[in-house]
Amino acid sequence: METYAGTNEDVILIAGDVKFTANKASLIASSDYFKAMFSSGMKETLQEEVNIHGVTSSGLGKALQFVSTTKLDLSLDTVQDILSTASYLQMSALLQHCSSHLKSVLDINNCLTVYDIGQEFHLDDVCTCVEPVLKQSFTDVLGSEVLVDIPFKLLLSILSSDELLVAEKDVFNAACNWLYHDRKGRMYQSDDILQAVRFPLMTRSMLDNINRSPVSRDYPQCVELLAEALNYHTDIYGQPLRQSPRTVPRGASSHVLVAGGLTWELSHDAYSNILCYNIEAMCTSSWEVLTSMPGEILRSGHSVAVVGNFLFLAGGLGGQSLEILNTVHRYDPRTNHWLELCNMKQSRMQSCLVPFGDSIYAVGGLNMQWRLDTVERLDIKANIWSYCSRLPQPCSGHAAVVCSSHLYVCGGVSTAGGVQDLGAFLTQMVRYNQEEDSWTLMSPMAIGRAFHSMGAVSGAIYVAGGGNALLRGTLLDVSAIEKYNSTTDQWSMVKTMATPRCYMGVATTPTEIFLLGGQSTWEGLSQTVGRYRPEENQLEEAEDMRLPEPVYETECCVLVLSLVNRTRVKFGKTQRL
Repeated sequence: METYAGTNEDVILIAGDVKFTANKASLIASSDYFKAMFSSGMKETLQEEVNIHGVTSSGLGKALQFVSTTKLDLSLDTVQDILSTASYLQMSALLQHCSSHLKSVLDINNCLTVYDIGQEFHLDDVCTCVEPVLKQSFTDVLGSEVLVDIPFKLLLSILSSDELLVAEKDVFNAACNWLYHDRKGRMYQSDDILQAVRFPLMTRSMLDNINRSPVSRDYPQCVELLAEALNYHTDIYGQPLRQSPRTVPRGASSHVLVAGGLTWELSHDAYSNILCYNIEAMCTSSWEVLTSMPGEILRSGHSVAVVGNFLFLAGGLGGQSLEILNTVHRYDPRTNHWLELCNMKQSRMQSCLVPFGDSIYAVGGLNMQWRLDTVERLDIKANIWSYCSRLPQPCSGHAAVVCSSHLYVCGGVSTAGGVQDLGAFLTQMVRYNQEEDSWTLMSPMAIGRAFHSMGAVSGAIYVAGGGNALLRGTLLDVSAIEKYNSTTDQWSMVKTMATPRCYMGVATTPTEIFLLGGQSTWEGLSQTVGRYRPEENQLEEAEDMRLPEPVYETECCVLVLSLVNRTRVKFGKTQRL
């Protein structure tokens, strides 16, 4: 007979034909089952021997060993028997010990066995750990027998995940392989599985091939999803307005982009590439090259906007002859492709490009002769520019943002003369009503400024930096950050920049405003990135985000970028104009 060290309060437990001696006090402390049995007046309380019918002798022996030593060697071959015993005897510490063991041995080869065990014994923490293992090794899963054995709910969760780092064609192939492994038995699950595939992220040729394949014949849901994706690809210009969960790139995170700009004040060298920085992994991130400027035309004084996670870039000073451009391009990070759009009606630099509803507005700026009061609107779907109501006065170097369903424009320099006449630094704030196509004067800023940065966070507008005067031909920088309350139409001073700068790039998230590069009268060009958190009213230097080289008059934004099939290129020396 197997025995365990005991006292006068020992009891003999019988499982099968095997007897075990155990201490009642230890059993009560480690098992709710034995606590109820020995401390609530049940008949077993007075018995010297107690039959335990719901467990095996090996399982009970291992459980009692754990009670005595709090240690127990486990394997996948024995853990189920022990879990069954621990569940029956309500031994929470032993259940946790088994859970920890299963998580520690988890790998791609045993993950489905571990998942089944977790499901059987309701070990949610174990089941939760299986999915990340499969997702991280999904490329290996695609070519293995593991794929077809993945349970439906687990596979659906994996195929629906934004974190899956594989191409969409591989997701589709995985779905098909799983469905065809048991076509009849899995037919009722096919709609859910196929809806997890993001068909719009595939190329048109891939979609055409699928449309001609047996999958379209065998699974009616596939036909509907293909039609949706083909319509998306057909509507080339309207794609930014047709975003859905199936157009969200996988393995994506928010990045700050730096596009173009001037790098040295005297030579006017410009960035030839668009750089990106992962702000969701700041401590481990670095500046990388995302793509080249469209048409290989380097530029400054241009403007950018983001609609549906597409980057729009318009105007600016560029080309070999340094002309002011009216060209417009759109970048799709899903395909790493630039599309040339309809030209603006006027060439513009130092203007604002602002997304508003289903349109993008190009506001003010200057051309080779004059500052502009004209405003034009791009109908995104139709790819057509048309004029809107003019600004109250011509301006360039202003800033604009959409907040609380209105478009706001503030500051800038204005003059009726030529562009060589810098004119007046405006305190003016104007608001555009899209339905009425009209401008309204709002409360002015406390400080006139131009070449400043502007962002909207949580229903408030923030204006930072810029310049507001000339001293012997040199622009004097503004250090104050002002806040505009769109509800009360009031301005207030909220912060002072340690080093005032103008011509900063600005990128905004729902909680933060990034101020990138710029020019300081006293310190020259800057590589600094400021990180302003309006809710805490905190401005700090994001040291990990420091720009690779000084830049000013750049354009910045936030774009969601995927790591799937992306060639990551560290920033190097730029090409020069």
